[in-house]
Amino acid sequence: MKTYFLFKGLLLVGVCGLLAGCDKDNSGPCGCPELKLVPNALEEYPTRSPRFGYARPYFNPENSREVIFFKRDEQDPGVAGIWKTNLDTKRQTQVLAGNDIFLQLRWGPQGWLALSKNHQVWKVKSTGDSLTQLTYGVPHYQPQWSPDGQRLVCWQDGPTAAAQGLVFLDRKGGARTAPAEPLKGYAEGWSSDGTKLLLQHTADGVFGLGVYTFASNKVDLIVPVDIKAGHGGIHGAAWLPNGNGFVWSSDLGLFRTDLASRRTVTLHTGCSGRIYIHPSISSDGRTLIVERVDRHAEDNGRAIYGETNLWTMDLDGNNQRKVEF
Repeated sequence: MKTYFLFKGLLLVGVCGLLAGCDKDNSGPCGCPELKLVPNALEEYPTRSPRFGYARPYFNPENSREVIFFKRDEQDPGVAGIWKTNLDTKRQTQVLAGNDIFLQLRWGPQGWLALSKNHQVWKVKSTGDSLTQLTYGVPHYQPQWSPDGQRLVCWQDGPTAAAQGLVFLDRKGGARTAPAEPLKGYAEGWSSDGTKLLLQHTADGVFGLGVYTFASNKVDLIVPVDIKAGHGGIHGAAWLPNGNGFVWSSDLGLFRTDLASRRTVTLHTGCSGRIYIHPSISSDGRTLIVERVDRHAEDNGRAIYGETNLWTMDLDGNNQRKVEF
């Protein structure tokens, strides 16, 4: 399904950079090629894409060269699903088939994956064995493994505001608990020492990325993200292995934020023709992988060609390379 990959509703932002720096490949204004379309009344355009699309990568925490991702094939619906690969050999193996797998994928300890499937949280072995449903009833999304693999946190989408928020489960789906201070934003990841949770958060009407500390049961808003200014929301975030900061993305680009100084630097600029989504960092701290969506105009600005691929780079944004299969 193209809706997983081409994001036709992306803001056509033309803003250069955020706080520091511009894109490193100098491929257009501020290093990002804008999508130049002829305006029309409906603001809808025919869209063409290549046969294969690759999205939502996530590193194996126990192997810094192995990742899972979602793959689709325009000619063969049976290809759609979770796949894994080694970044050195590029050999692909399908883990789980299905077009009802959405949002993020997570690889936890002991070879277990966590995923959102058919509006519920499931786990499956990285071999494709032991697919197990963990939540029932109201929809549950965005599961995140704890570092020891004993717990998960996910978003519960209840029918009322009071029934919505983050909940914690044991690895079998039981022992459901919620924090005393309700957390009303998607979780982006547990810190490696298990003491903190990176999450989307709103405090006093200000939205952004915050850090929840289990010991204090408090959230500290680290990076305000002004959606009205063209950020287009948050497209994922990942802790640095040392826990001193995190990498995150929005329509405006790919960024790295330091916790102590709260300084944010731009790794790559985003724009209407290119966005970076779902960053993940290898456990050895050497490689950052993202889903990158590239779009350009065709038919004299009356149609769109868009493709979604996996790209790797260093943690400073240098040595950006497309993963070629």
